[in-house]
Amino acid sequence: MSYNVDDLYLQYRQSVGGMVGWAVVLTLLLMIANWSIEALKWQYLIKGKEPIGFRMAFKAVLSGTTISLITPNRIGEYAGRVVYLDTYDKVKAALTTMVGSFAQLCITLVAGCICLCFELKHILPQMDLARQTLVFLCLILVGLILLLYYNIWLIAPVSRRIPIVKKYAGYFEEFEQYNYTDLTVLLGYSLIRYAVFTLQYVLMLYAFRTNVEVMDALKVIPVIFLVQSIVPTSALTEIGLRGYSAIVFFAFYSTNEVSLTLSAYGLWIVNLIFPAFVGLILLLRVRFLKADT
Repeated sequence: MSYNVDDLYLQYRQSVGGMVGWAVVLTLLLMIANWSIEALKWQYLIKGKEPIGFRMAFKAVLSGTTISLITPNRIGEYAGRVVYLDTYDKVKAALTTMVGSFAQLCITLVAGCICLCFELKHILPQMDLARQTLVFLCLILVGLILLLYYNIWLIAPVSRRIPIVKKYAGYFEEFEQYNYTDLTVLLGYSLIRYAVFTLQYVLMLYAFRTNVEVMDALKVIPVIFLVQSIVPTSALTEIGLRGYSAIVFFAFYSTNEVSLTLSAYGLWIVNLIFPAFVGLILLLRVRFLKADT
């Protein structure tokens, strides 16, 4: 479908002008809940290594968000967090943080694969064999990702057998510190956080009047998150991917491409740009404080 500039501008004005204010406000409030849960998860991750208060953990995750925006697939969040630690080894702290990220990725992949199975009837309407094959592959992927997650401790002994990384094996021993209970608790935090930003997406779809039904949104949003998690991106390409994936996967439920795009961008701004701006202020403050000392 093609639009001229006037049509696009008119749809933009109608979408923004028709926004439902309470939904936007609730989305902003849920942003605080989103990063609060992540702060609690990070607190749990480093307990016993260097205990920190919730306030400090919250500052750390926001600072990590700032650096993540300028790194591929937001890997810079690890560096942003460890600057708040005093005694815990920075490399080990970064590897520990990766365990929490892996837990979040597990939830994203599992939920995305399950919902993708339901959406295949729209994506491949007359290809039964292809659908059955993809469903089978999705189930295999779900099983493998959970198996790998609950056996993450194996990274340490494997690293001792690989000559290239053998001298760094001591760092990978951090993965051996987490038992089944710890890993399950981390998955629990990740699941709650996933539910929060899924709800935020639903609210943004409602705020911009996309006319997507809630149940349909709950089936499509995990697929979009799945795509966003597995496609390599940078800060500039990520926003394009968000808009494009929203249009593609919601195409079966809404033709309002402008509102769909604005919903995706709105979530990106609320959950990443706002926190990253606050994190930047916090990072600058930390730098100045350390410079004074």
